[in-house]
Amino acid sequence: MSAQQKTIGHDWWFSGALIFVAFLPRLFVALNWAHEPVWDGHYYHYGATRLAEGLGYSEDVVLNGIKVWRPWAHYPVGYSLFLSLFYRIFGDSILVAPLVGTFVGSFTTLIVHRISRYGLSSGRARIAGTLCALHPGLIAYSALVMTETTAALFVLSALWAALALKTKPFNLILAGLLIGCASLIRPVCLAALPALLLLSPWREWKESWRIPLGRVLVIAGVCVFTIAPWTYRNCRVMDG
Repeated sequence: MSAQQKTIGHDWWFSGALIFVAFLPRLFVALNWAHEPVWDGHYYHYGATRLAEGLGYSEDVVLNGIKVWRPWAHYPVGYSLFLSLFYRIFGDSILVAPLVGTFVGSFTTLIVHRISRYGLSSGRARIAGTLCALHPGLIAYSALVMTETTAALFVLSALWAALALKTKPFNLILAGLLIGCASLIRPVCLAALPALLLLSPWREWKESWRIPLGRVLVIAGVCVFTIAPWTYRNCRVMDG
């Protein structure tokens, strides 16, 4: 094992401390700024509530004075499904989603720090993690029922899996599953797939471009497999 690889595995105490540093201001914002979800957040919350109640991703419409169940697909299902896991346990009060966002944002700082250690010095990686932990915009987002921070957590986790896990091809499968989940939360996350080509060192590109390209194609295949059930459901029960 090279000296760089040994160094990458260290500094876990700082990663853990970052979670605590990030958690406190996010918790304050979540407890004091949380309010009834509006705009897109209203629909994310509504979808999560329906899923938690076992009604599927659906809505009720009134036809001839009778309330009728109808399948729904106005927004990507991923974030509502993610929230519904917590709604099943803790209920759907207006505090639950912001508190979930608090933990999501806190763990994201850990992953930012761990990923940064692969391309930066130890000191600069610490700065990157600290900036993520204390960024005012990211802290304020903790109180909002929005998809951005959760999607970021899944994408960054996929990058970390592709970089850190030595068990192959499990690392590629896990990365594909995570990006697939991120895309169900926020479809633009699919753009992360070509970015994964940048994870391969230049020596691999010089040896054969098929190695890094094949790695990304495996991740993309697993990602498509993850999204396929939702696509099939929409084609089956919606107009298309």
